[in-house]
Order: sequence, then structure tokens, then C-alpha cells
Amino acid sequence: LRIPSVVVKPMAGVADLVSTTTEGIRNTPEYISRRRNPGRLRLPRRWTPGTAVASFDRRAALGMTMFHRLAMAQGWALGTDALVDHCAFHDALHGPLVLLLTHTRAVLCRVRPTPLSTRQGQAAPPALALLHSIPLQQIGGVRTDAG
Repeated sequence: LRIPSVVVKPMAGVADLVSTTTEGIRNTPEYISRRRNPGRLRLPRRWTPGTAVASFDRRAALGMTMFHRLAMAQGWALGTDALVDHCAFHDALHGPLVLLLTHTRAVLCRVRPTPLSTRQGQAAPPALALLHSIPLQQIGGVRTDAG
């Protein structure tokens, strides 16, 4: 009596394993189609070729993302120009502005707010409207107003 159970129980277990595995394989496409695409969790890290990779800096990543989007919209060659730094400020006439300083130009843009993304209520990087793009060769110097 014990010999058949020694053979039958492992065979039943193997059959159950094969059945469960094939059911999982059959249901995989349905599972993948129901799963939401998580998308990007944060902006791309700013990295300048020839330098060491630094820790993530949200401000630098935001500036680089805004610059790349503007450069693509304006048709600028990204390989010939790179963002040095950026700053945001508010003007009474134009509203929120961003100044982008690259290796070849100074770019002044108006900020066009974008709606909040659905993920964790984080704001999407703002869209920029180009106001002025001045080659650095045309800038003779920078002067600050005293007082």
C-alpha cells in the first residue's frame, strides 16, 4: 500500500506545479497590460561630460531639463552648447522668468506653468517661452546696480 503513495504523491505535486506554472505564463500578458507604467520617478541627473558623476541635485536637474526642452523646441544643437547655470526670478511685467546661462549664450525665458503630474502631486518641469537669446560675444560685461 505504501509504495503506490510514494510514487503517486510526488507525481501529483509535479503535475500541480506544471499546471500552476502554465496558468501563470498564460496570465502574464493580462497582468502586464493591467499594470500602470510608473514612468520617470525623478528628473534626469545633470552630468557634464569629462566630470565626475555627482549626487543628484534637483535644482540642477530641473535647469538641465528646462534647457534641453527649450533647445529642442528652438532647434539648437545640444552637442555644441551646455548649460552652465540658471536662476529663476519674478518680473512685474512678464511674471515668472528663468535666465539660462550656457557656454555660448544667455537666454531669458518666461515660465508657462504646466499642470501637476499625477504621481505624488509633484509639479512637472515648467515649459519655457523664449524672450531673448543673446550670444555671449555680444555681452561686453555685467554690472550690478548698487543699493
